[in-house]
Amino acid sequence: CKDRWFRPVDVKLGPDGALYVADSYNRIIGHYEVPLLHPGRDRERGRIWRIVYKGADAKATPARGDWANASVENLVSDLSHPNIAVRHTATHELVKRGGKEVAAIREVRRPEMLYVLDRLGELGEETLKRAASDKSELLRIHSRRILADRSKWAEWERSLAVAGLQDDSPHVQRASAEALGLHPDVAHLSPLLALRHRVPETDTHLLHTVRLALRNQLRTSEAWKVMTAKKDRAVLADVALGV
Repeated sequence: CKDRWFRPVDVKLGPDGALYVADSYNRIIGHYEVPLLHPGRDRERGRIWRIVYKGADAKATPARGDWANASVENLVSDLSHPNIAVRHTATHELVKRGGKEVAAIREVRRPEMLYVLDRLGELGEETLKRAASDKSELLRIHSRRILADRSKWAEWERSLAVAGLQDDSPHVQRASAEALGLHPDVAHLSPLLALRHRVPETDTHLLHTVRLALRNQLRTSEAWKVMTAKKDRAVLADVALGV
């Protein structure tokens, strides 16, 4: 911005597809070189910028203005809207209304379906298992993210997380490694080590996540009693200092 008072402090995507930028609009930005009580600090005014794409290929993605009075059919439809702000709003509204719409929600092959059912306590074992092996990469990813958020695992949940390490998608592998990292257990060492040896050095995101997961396994005393192959010891030494 050519205006030197422009001070962007936050940005949000609106349900209308526009970006909204909160601008504190202040002549003073520093916190140290100018006293906090300096009279030049403006504590009353600010701006909100609305940024809209106006290219020749611009496509409108209209969203409803009133979700509270929208029908269940409309809310379920919004779970597949291209705008994530719309999907999240529909998700919250469906959860707020309770579990009467569970049957209709189950038909939506979207990650939002999993989160609505999970928050309503209606995400059963079979539904999560189907999502974990679905053709949709997004469903396979978010099924593991839901597992990561659970405090304790049943054996079938542990199996889903471990199986994700063998998925063809590195994004599913990463979500699975993250879930295992949040549930330290000596049984997770072997599958995580196997993945660590397969990770391409160029995939820095997956490599970092697997290293974190291995570090967390070493926070259990049982992990130090496991005899590993020589090639594994170097990998574990790489992360041991993080314990």
